[in-house]
Amino acid sequence: GSARLGDEVVARATPVERGRRSVRVKFDLVRARNGEVLVTATTAYVCVGPDGPTPLPPALTAALTAIPESDRTVGAGGRCPPH
Repeated sequence: GSARLGDEVVARATPVERGRRSVRVKFDLVRARNGEVLVTATTAYVCVGPDGPTPLPPALTAALTAIPESDRTVGAGGRCPPH
């Protein structure tokens, strides 16, 4: 489906996977009146410090405890391995 001018669209962001150094978040744009999913995207966020990838901060890890932990690790150069 598609949205038209004047349609109310709701954005939902759901963490779906976490690693030691990264978290993946799924985004859905949904038509408010009927719940139709218009588009879905997934984005990976990697924690990076001055020397490259670094573990997620403890507060973020604690907030994401309900999210399944991945056995994937960030590869060389800070790039995530392909899915």
